[in-house]
Amino acid sequence: MAITSLRLNKPYNMGSLYWQLNDVWPVASWSTVDYYGTYKASHYKVRHVYEQLIMHTLHDKVNGDYITYIVNDYNRTFNCHCTVSIITFAGEATKVKHVVEKSVKPFERVLIHKFNKTEYANYTHTGFIRNELFTVDNVVSNHNYFFVPMKSRTNANPELSYSFQGKKIIITTKKIASYIWIYRKVNDNYYPMNLEDNYFTLAPGETRTIDIGSIPHG
Repeated sequence: MAITSLRLNKPYNMGSLYWQLNDVWPVASWSTVDYYGTYKASHYKVRHVYEQLIMHTLHDKVNGDYITYIVNDYNRTFNCHCTVSIITFAGEATKVKHVVEKSVKPFERVLIHKFNKTEYANYTHTGFIRNELFTVDNVVSNHNYFFVPMKSRTNANPELSYSFQGKKIIITTKKIASYIWIYRKVNDNYYPMNLEDNYFTLAPGETRTIDIGSIPHG
């Protein structure tokens, strides 16, 4: 997304504002929240890319490298444990994995890893870059970077499974599962739900627990 690119270009660009948040009448528009207060898919994405501590990848189209950065917009330092790897859509392990420990100062952008063509050339249509960041304060940032558009990927049945635990739904996948949508079905009608997360992608073997009993705001 352009929002991410602008944030990762610190200090040349310090971020952005986006238009528009919500609609003032019922209409098909570029807002991320509709007239009735329902979150669109884009609203969940925007909330993630505006998180204060992120770890994302950019493509350097000049030399072909894929570069992963951390951006810290908190007013404090974080000691980060970072894993940058290439995973296949089927969940097969590759030898491309880098573990980095970094201290990131307030409002700083830090380079974590640069993938050159020798590392990613064999996985452009069958794999993706997986970024995982952890701190001692349990601040977590996960980001999946895909080399090609979805229509050009070699995807397989994700083999999703789910279960309920009280007012929570637990979703697990064996293979890459893109844009999972949780909705409410009543009398063969489908209704969107405002959740803590939705329209998300799960990496192979990943599990996500979503609270479906509470409605967040903003």
